Amino acid sequence: LDEEEVDLTPGMVVFIPGGVEHSLDNKSETEDFVLLTFWEDAKFNGVHHARIKAWGTSFKTIDED
Repeated sequence: LDEEEVDLTPGMVVFIPGGVEHSLDNKSETEDFVLLTFWEDAKFNGVHHARIKAWGTSFKTIDED
């Protein structure tokens, strides 16, 4: 989060406030990574709209090009 690296373990929940730079990296070679995001309404989520425009959907899986 911003410049702080946070290691997570199964079952942990992280709140990432709006405007905080972040990225995700699944370092496990054996465990799947599951990401759930919650938004009050899609109309407040600029990323949602950008993904719909670019991809035709709001998400992609690792197996997609």
